[in-house]
Amino acid sequence: MGSNWVAPTETPGNEQGGESPEGSQAATQAMLKMKKLDLSELKRAYEAAAN
Repeated sequence: MGSNWVAPTETPGNEQGGESPEGSQAATQAMLKMKKLDLSELKRAYEAAAN
């Protein structure tokens, strides 16, 4: 009945609330496809759309 938690090394959500609306949207869409959060993938999606 226990839960398994892994503390992230980065603060999640920075990409969703970033300065770039396009990057935020891309990071949110990438997150919705994940079963487990992959922070590096969220960052890549944000940066690719923001640039």
